[in-house]
Amino acid sequence: MRRRIIAETQSMPAYLYAFHHWSGGKRVTHGHVLTRTAENLHQLLGAWPAANDHSRAVVESMTSYVSNPPETVAGVLELAREAGRSILPARFEAMPIELRNAAEMLILGSCDPSGDYTDSYHTLKFILGNDEIVPSSVLEPHAGEMRQILAGLSLENRQRIRDAISQTIDAISAGSEPLVPAASAEAVITREVFLAYAQRAAGEEPN
Repeated sequence: MRRRIIAETQSMPAYLYAFHHWSGGKRVTHGHVLTRTAENLHQLLGAWPAANDHSRAVVESMTSYVSNPPETVAGVLELAREAGRSILPARFEAMPIELRNAAEMLILGSCDPSGDYTDSYHTLKFILGNDEIVPSSVLEPHAGEMRQILAGLSLENRQRIRDAISQTIDAISAGSEPLVPAASAEAVITREVFLAYAQRAAGEEPN
């Protein structure tokens, strides 16, 4: 277990869960579960239950609450990337040219200067007018500019852009296996859709 944990955390962060209870003042450990973090959809990396049936049952049950199977994660990511390459562009193509250009600027403007779309979910909400979101100092200048551009559109046109994006994200969630926790999945899906869209716009080959 130790070697596996070290190997899996060399280049990417992970969570290590220890499931236990107390009995007679002593801690009884049922086992451990290793997962990726929210940025990687809590993908299951490994589970190590103690050598008895009760502990195996406990670890198996808890694993389903804190992690997603690798095949489920891979399926969701592929759906998101395909949506960024085809579904979202098709939705934008149905819009008038000036609105389509604004929508594309919104997508391409939700990354930081290095091309990182990790925080695109929150940046998007800020650009679309959510005052509860405070973008990072790196993202704020461009996000603020994009927010002004979007604010210049009519309410109907802003809603068309919102709907094109939200319907794309919702379709991915509806078409995939349920993820835990669901709250972080939307941000990851948004990141992958936007990244794939940006790669398509730049003429890059998909990963």
